[in-house]
Amino acid sequence: MRFIVASMVLLVAGSMAGAADPAPQPNLSQALADYRALVLGSAGMPVSDLKVGLGHLQMTLKSGTVYPLVAKGGDVLGFLFEGQGLYGYTSEEPEDRQIFPVNLSRNAKLLVPNQNTVWDDFEHALVFSAASLLEGLDHASGQPPSRSAADSFQRIWKRLGQTYVEYDHLAAEVRLNGGHGQYVFAEIEGKKETVGWKYDRIRGFSESLYSFRKIQGIDIRILQILSRQSIQEQGAQPNIVNLRDARFDIATSDNKTGTIVSDLTLESDRDGLQVFPLNLVNNRAEESYDWASTKNQLRVTRVTDASGNPVPFSHRYGEILIQLPAPAKRGQSFQLHFETEGEIFTGMGGSRDNNYFELFTESWFPSPLRWDTSPFTFTLKVRTKKPWRPAASGDTVAFRETEDAFELETKSSVPCRDIAVFGGNYKTHEQTIDGITYRIHPYAMARKHVTEDLPKLASNILRFYQDHLGPYPHAELDIVEVPSYGFGIAPSGMVLMTTESFRPQLAWQLEYLSRGVPSVLAHEIAHQWFGHKAMPNAPEENWIAESMAEYMSGLAMGAMEVDERKMKGWKGLLAEWKGYSKECASVGPLFAANMLGGVEGYRDRQCLLYYRGPLVLHMFRTSVGEQAFYATMKKFLDDAKQPVGTEDLKNACKATLRADMSWFWDEWIHKSGVPEVKVVQNVTNEGGKFVLAGRVEQAPDRFIKMIIPLVLDMPGGQRDVRVFVQEQPSQPFRFELAAAPSKVTVDPANNNLAVYR
Repeated sequence: MRFIVASMVLLVAGSMAGAADPAPQPNLSQALADYRALVLGSAGMPVSDLKVGLGHLQMTLKSGTVYPLVAKGGDVLGFLFEGQGLYGYTSEEPEDRQIFPVNLSRNAKLLVPNQNTVWDDFEHALVFSAASLLEGLDHASGQPPSRSAADSFQRIWKRLGQTYVEYDHLAAEVRLNGGHGQYVFAEIEGKKETVGWKYDRIRGFSESLYSFRKIQGIDIRILQILSRQSIQEQGAQPNIVNLRDARFDIATSDNKTGTIVSDLTLESDRDGLQVFPLNLVNNRAEESYDWASTKNQLRVTRVTDASGNPVPFSHRYGEILIQLPAPAKRGQSFQLHFETEGEIFTGMGGSRDNNYFELFTESWFPSPLRWDTSPFTFTLKVRTKKPWRPAASGDTVAFRETEDAFELETKSSVPCRDIAVFGGNYKTHEQTIDGITYRIHPYAMARKHVTEDLPKLASNILRFYQDHLGPYPHAELDIVEVPSYGFGIAPSGMVLMTTESFRPQLAWQLEYLSRGVPSVLAHEIAHQWFGHKAMPNAPEENWIAESMAEYMSGLAMGAMEVDERKMKGWKGLLAEWKGYSKECASVGPLFAANMLGGVEGYRDRQCLLYYRGPLVLHMFRTSVGEQAFYATMKKFLDDAKQPVGTEDLKNACKATLRADMSWFWDEWIHKSGVPEVKVVQNVTNEGGKFVLAGRVEQAPDRFIKMIIPLVLDMPGGQRDVRVFVQEQPSQPFRFELAAAPSKVTVDPANNNLAVYR
């Protein structure tokens, strides 16, 4: 008992930096078979007043029994606790602390935080761990599991199977890579709420607390995020592997079923890497989220290394786990060949469509897991059955027509990340303007003048971005019709727009998505710079893609001077951002948009990224000036050789502005709210000198540092400006003037995200 207590207390001290190194098992298939035969141990160990902690979770096992979860070979992969327990979870990261109460109030209403911590009693907790947590449990010799414990294990384990916890893959990944790293998933049946807790020091280097949502008719439990905090490591957190180059050969003889051959050049980002996962969809079963569904499957028929030798793999959970012949060193490149086949040539959501298929919204080829994986170059061949024509990311190398098929070859020497392949009953229109080839891929119902006008519209938008942000990275842009409603998406070198874009009665005379086709097209084209060239390096940095693309689309619409009576231009978009941003003003910071959980969280994410984010950029632009703004954006993009974040934007600001504007991004990306600003000012004559003086105030508990402009109406119809930075909640200001102004207005254009009193 003393030995078990000591080993459990080690968790509090962070012993999870690495489990004891067991001898690696040589065979992936054998290891997985072993772990998939996981059962409740034959004997448990009584515990009393035992305190356990890891990361931000603290558990007190007041009284009860701990039963090991035992694999076929005897490895212990976690435990079941039955008895009386208490847990507490604490939110400590600044951004997480802002959205933690919001997520709880929406998705776990009975958990009320006290000093950023929630507490709950529990009687059952099932804890899976990829490496052993409690040394000594494998020697437990107490009472066998009670009927209650056995039933609890079966009940909770079945639910975990509906939650996509890749327990066998994770255990094999840790064990066959030498025992380093840890992944823990706990489900705690609290008296107030049942919660899940994840500690991931293998893949995402984060710790999360969840609630669960089960929807009638859907075969998985949805994890609703309550809190997510990073696991701090010394130095940069490594990826697992990076994809450097890819060769794809795609063929379908009926536009439903086909083959995909992927030849990948990968690079290890860790030393001693032998087993690693890649994303790869198992199926595209409509109205089903079960990876094991046999409907619309993708089957892996062969995986080989550069020498043609078979490579062990496991294809489950929407991923494929690979075992290399020998451990790879960090920076070492290697080639893998994948042959897959199946019925995944479907429309979005797995639906069968008589007009098109898409390979984009699911992981149709093996790809790295991490958000911030490096971009890759590629070549691609796709063959479709007539009359369906293919369209794909990359610049065209060749297009051929045979008796019964179309064949397209594309390539990109510019590294990309999100690439797409479409096949459809398209009536393609092609036009080259200023050296860029525009291909419009609508269906037969599209009006001729619409397809002919789209290249001109896209060209005008593209020209604006090239003038201000730098060259478009490709020689072609494909605009593809998708038979759906209400969205736009931008794979590399492509824009996907839904059917109403090609129907003038619906889109060109009325409004599309309440704003008009041009602004939607401008947003999606902007992603070729913000989202593809400047790729966010973490989910929290997604504002770099979405907010920047949205703001640039507004500037492009302003340059085009569209008729605001027919569709939203710059004035309409700015008014829209200001109006809707109020709905999420106090929900959380822009940096935490992707950390909001549940249905309301999705809505607020949209609000933060598409309304508040553009207003933050508008404040920056109007503060530093037009020329400095574009110089900063261009520097940021030019330096984006790898995935980027806000720190890279700060560096670009320093380089172009010759001033440290880090504080601006720290305040407006990492804080929420719209400050109420009270400005008191007057003009006096002090010995023949005119002085504008006053005081600016914000509530101390909601203070956000900001730049405040004062516009002065001077004699002779002239205008002058004085600007100062409010650095304290209450701060005086004083300016000497050459003459007395007739009027002083605080931020007359209301460029700041603030309310003035």
